[in-house]
Amino acid sequence: MIRARALRAVYPGGVVALDGVDLDVAPGELVFLTGRSGAGKTTLLRLLLGAAVPAAGSLTVLGVDMTRAAPEDVQRVRRRIGMVFQEFRLFRGRSAYDNVAIALRVAGVGGAELRRRTLEALAAVGLADLAGRRVETLSWGQQQRVAVARALVRRPALVLADEPTGNLDAETAGAVVDLLAAARQAGATVLVATHDRGAIERAGGRIVQLEGGRIVADTGAPAPAAAALEPGGGTASRREGPDGAR
Repeated sequence: MIRARALRAVYPGGVVALDGVDLDVAPGELVFLTGRSGAGKTTLLRLLLGAAVPAAGSLTVLGVDMTRAAPEDVQRVRRRIGMVFQEFRLFRGRSAYDNVAIALRVAGVGGAELRRRTLEALAAVGLADLAGRRVETLSWGQQQRVAVARALVRRPALVLADEPTGNLDAETAGAVVDLLAAARQAGATVLVATHDRGAIERAGGRIVQLEGGRIVADTGAPAPAAAALEPGGGTASRREGPDGAR
């Protein structure tokens, strides 16, 4: 699923964000990336998403060498990833429904299927009754749940979440963590960057700690979820393919 070797990322001005990261993540794992602000958690997620390019090392995501892939290959990988951004990145002035549906529209899904899957995703995060509300009128926690619904609506093979419980009350944070854990149980591989020890204790999973751009602790890789062991096993067959199709 994910394989990084000697991964290095450097920002303008020579600031080293990642320094020699080696990491393997198997299909079906739930992995929490922990560490202080500036440890490299967000940078690692950006590299996995294909939103940034490493300065050195190798990185394979979903079978694609991201350091050598053509732009169209990177886009194919990104269509198989659901991303929950720390700042949500919702479209203001648009409804919760529209913000979730757009993830399906760009994948070529339309008509009755688009409506059904969008409403199912909003119902899963407890927002079915607020589907028509503009996102800026929703609470912080509700906006976070819209962002989670958008990330999960395409049934991605890989889910990346950057501080998904930041600034949320304990009840809402717990609900968000449960949604990510449920995505794992449905066959996705999930990586979560977080400072939230409560979230980690609630969901369990593997813990990878970063410090100064390096991995300083790793609880190890537990056995992957049975549903995701093989492409044809369990619910893994429902994950979207390389071209975004189911």
